[in-house]
Order: sequence, then structure tokens, then C-alpha cells
Amino acid sequence: MTRTRLLLATTLAGSLAGCAIPESQTAVTPLAGPSLGLSYAAANTAAPVIAADWWRGFGDRQLDRLVTDAVAGNPSLDAALARVAQAQAVLSTNRAENGPNVTLDAQEQYARLSGRYTIPPPYAGSTRFVGTVAANLSWNLDLFGRQKAAIVGARASVRAAALDLAAARLALSGAVVQTYIDLERAEAQAGIATRTIATRENTLRLVNVRIRNKLGSKLDAQAATTLLAQARQALVRAQAAQVLAKNALAALAGRGVDYPATIGATALKLDAVLPLPASVPADLLARRADIAAAQARIEAAAAGRQVARRAFIRT
Repeated sequence: MTRTRLLLATTLAGSLAGCAIPESQTAVTPLAGPSLGLSYAAANTAAPVIAADWWRGFGDRQLDRLVTDAVAGNPSLDAALARVAQAQAVLSTNRAENGPNVTLDAQEQYARLSGRYTIPPPYAGSTRFVGTVAANLSWNLDLFGRQKAAIVGARASVRAAALDLAAARLALSGAVVQTYIDLERAEAQAGIATRTIATRENTLRLVNVRIRNKLGSKLDAQAATTLLAQARQALVRAQAAQVLAKNALAALAGRGVDYPATIGATALKLDAVLPLPASVPADLLARRADIAAAQARIEAAAAGRQVARRAFIRT
């Protein structure tokens, strides 16, 4: 009995030794900087920027026209352009106040000089042109840095307004392209539904032939008729989606009810690859125009705070 237990224990130990998990070391490979997009910051070089007319990569002239019409006829872009012009005017004003200012005032009038005053002859009692000229020179030395801070804030405001314009253009062009792709999808679905209807009509005719030859039942005809009705409903839905997409494009372009009639069939080159960076940069989110505009406004607010502090010190 003791020998039997010893044999069993030896066999069990050998089995466990054979099933033991071998020792392994986890291989850790550090990620290179370029794979994270960190090489741009390290090399102090600008990261690749997607072109402003990125939608042209689809190779559809009609899409180019739609985006152009939308950008030209959108009131939100006009408001963004007005903010850019306003910020630039403020910057120009602050720059002008930081340097020397020269004003010149000249006046001329035709008057009769008094003959009973201190004016000597031959001018006394005569009628002549009398003119005055005044010049003024001023220079803001900006000893406490108030004007410099105002210029920094104005520059940040100009940058924020320009980024707002870029964000508005990007959002509008993206909406137009997405809607146009929806239109292309609806056209493809309509084509599939049309071909399906033709196929199921042929199937229904074959089923009727089988029924006449006593090879089928009315149940087969009802099933084929149901499938044909479903295909026709799919075609109606696809055509409705086309109409909705065209109306949405007209709304994005700011045009009237006649504009959808000018939109023909799509010609997107869906196999075209848009130019994208080889690596996703680590600061991808910070490159969004709206976020960059918010950062510029923070800089402008900080500069405005410095303006107020410098003005308090001067007073």
C-alpha cells in the first residue's frame, strides 16, 4: 500500500512538472517619438497641415461648386469676417498709439482787416485771405508697458477671430461634404433597389409560369409579390433620401427652392485617399481651430489684465 502511494505521488509530481508554465519575460519596446507625432515639437518644425480645400481630393467638380456656393452665401462667415476686420482695426489703433503722433491743422478764410486797430498799412482796411497753421507732436513713451500689453492682447484677438473664421469654414465645408456623401449613398441605394425590382419582377413572372404549369402554389406567388413590394418601398425611401439631401445642400448654400434642380448625379471618387499624416500627433486635439481660438482669447484676456494693472500703476 505504501509503495502504491509512493508510485502515485511520483507520477503526479512528474505530470505537474511537465505542465508547469515556463518562465517568460515581457518584452517592452519603447515607442519612438515620430510614431506619437512628437518629432514635430522636438525639431521645432511645423506639422503637416491638411489643405483648406481638402474636399477636392474626391475629384467631383459639382462638390467643389457646392462648397464654394455655401462658403460664399453663408451669413455666419460674414459675421466671422466682420470680427476679423474689427480685431485688426483695434490692433492698428493700439499700434498707432504706441508710436509718435503728428497732427497738422490748417485754416484759411477771406476777411476784411480792421483799419482802426494795430494793423499797419497797407493791410489796415483791406480785404485779404487770412490763414492759420497749427502742428502738434506727441509720443507715448509707455514707461509701464501698458501699450505693449494692449498690442499683445489685440494680436491675440486678431488670431482668435481668424481662427473662428477657419473653424466656421471647416464646419460648413464638412457639413456640405457629409451631406453630399449622403446623396451619393442614396443614389447607390436607389440603383440597387431598381435592379432588385427588375430581378424580383422576373422572379414573379417565373413563379406565375410555374403555377400555370401546376408546379407551384399561390403561396409562392404571394411570397414573390411581397418581396417585390419591399423592393419598391426601398426605392421610394432612397428617392426620398435623395430629395432630402438636395434640399439640405440648398439650405447649406443659402439658396432657394430652385437650387436642388441644379444638383445632378454625384461623381465622387471614393477610392481616392485623402492626404493624411503618417502618424497621429499627440497634440491633435489642440490643433482644432475652435480650441486654438479659445486659447488665443485666454491670451487676450491675460493681456487685458496686464493693461489694467499697468494703468493702475501709472495712476
